[in-house]
Amino acid sequence: MPSSYRAFYVATFDIEPGRTKEALTWFSDAVSIWSRLPGVLSVTVYTAQFSLGPKHGVEVWSEIEDYSALDRWDELSGEIQADFIAHAQAAPGVVIAGPARVVGDLVGSVPAPMGGTLGSAPDSE
Repeated sequence: MPSSYRAFYVATFDIEPGRTKEALTWFSDAVSIWSRLPGVLSVTVYTAQFSLGPKHGVEVWSEIEDYSALDRWDELSGEIQADFIAHAQAAPGVVIAGPARVVGDLVGSVPAPMGGTLGSAPDSE
């Protein structure tokens, strides 16, 4: 069931010095492969402009249906798994992976009692 608000898995990278051309190909391949991951709605690559940004200058934003998409990525098999692994193995020497994070719309991801639109958590037993 899709989330009631937008959520993204954000992976960060730096480009190895002198490897911009190869990195552009690597990121293009990332969009193609990551777009096929289960639960992914879209993939966009962003870069900091005018050196106004975080330490890791390139970010791959994958919009996900909901947080269960992350669990489904752990269960990849077949062609998508092979493509994803090959893409990851091509990264060293081209890009340097940084930290990843999950972000979502502020109002949608805040529980209603705190002013957002997310329903309250189920009662624990």
